[in-house]
Amino acid sequence: MNPVRLERAGAATAVAVPVGPEPLQAMLAEFVSCVASGERPVSDGSMGHRVVRLLEAADQSRREDGAVIELEPVEARR
Repeated sequence: MNPVRLERAGAATAVAVPVGPEPLQAMLAEFVSCVASGERPVSDGSMGHRVVRLLEAADQSRREDGAVIELEPVEARR
């Protein structure tokens, strides 16, 4: 691990930052592994649908000055 140097108003601090695989690369590797093994990927279409619903509700809440937006439950993964 290489330290990252943080500077603010003349004070400097070295912080060790762990470096892992790039997120998209890790997701792609997991997807390829699932295609080969027949297993279901962690981030499948169902998860994508839930994320889009959440983002749309957050946007609607923002447009409505922070109103609470109720979401219908989504069927669990099988």
